[in-house]
Amino acid sequence: MPQEKAATERQLALLKKLSGFIAEHGYPPNRRELAELLGVTSTNTVQGFIRKLVELGFLRVGGGARALVITEAGKA
Repeated sequence: MPQEKAATERQLALLKKLSGFIAEHGYPPNRRELAELLGVTSTNTVQGFIRKLVELGFLRVGGGARALVITEAGKA
């Protein structure tokens, strides 16, 4: 039986922090800023969360350091 994919609490926390940052500043944070918001030191950890959220359809990533877009699925 296939398992339904779901975001972890930490991944959802990143999504919430990302949304709050965009609402406050008008643009998305870079990876280092996201790491600071989540209280982690590794941008690789943040990148792993982002990769999974893209896979789940909650985020889209463009070509720049601040090119993160929350999809409709990520806003729900």
